[in-house]
Amino acid sequence: MNFIRIVDLISDVKKQDKVVFLLRHAERRHITKEDAQFGANVGLTEEGKAQAFKLGALFPTIGDASYYSSPVGRCKETAAFIAKGRGDTDSNSPEKIEVLDALGNFFVKDYDSYAEALKNNFYQNVVDYIKQGEHPAFLPLKEASEEFKEILLEKSFDQWNFFLSHDAWIVPCLSHFLNIEFSLNRWMNFLSGLAIVISPSGNKLYPVTGLQDGYINY
Repeated sequence: MNFIRIVDLISDVKKQDKVVFLLRHAERRHITKEDAQFGANVGLTEEGKAQAFKLGALFPTIGDASYYSSPVGRCKETAAFIAKGRGDTDSNSPEKIEVLDALGNFFVKDYDSYAEALKNNFYQNVVDYIKQGEHPAFLPLKEASEEFKEILLEKSFDQWNFFLSHDAWIVPCLSHFLNIEFSLNRWMNFLSGLAIVISPSGNKLYPVTGLQDGYINY
């Protein structure tokens, strides 16, 4: 299944629909191996800020929007720039974005194992996790993905609901719900993720991107 551009998804959304977006933050600065915080304090690039603003500007101003973020700054920045692009003055700065802890660490089962995974080929650990469905650092993939989705749905009251998180938690969801395949050479792009369209006829899930392509090739 190919990623759908968010601009195309928007055009198909009906007035009575609600949409939940679980998105990776916009482009960030590079995280080095020497970073003792494993990138926790790494912010967006200027291009990343522009990406998020442009995405927000694609959305119609009709219909309310809500914004939630991981506690990590680049996710709050992304949410704020999306809101700024859409013209939502109540959410147009990182300080105004509601933090949802689940967007930062929900899949973590054991923090010692998680810290070890961060130090040693973290993305390979995530790839192993989505292939096997389990990992010492993470909750079982199937059960955790289903529960994570329910958390998002329970917080989605407006027509447009934005949840900004990290690739490590979105990739498992895309793998579980939509059988999207990832590898170290073909990873999920910034401003990409999962959309849930909630309509009177039921819910539909889509892989979406706010950029030209939902994948980054290395």
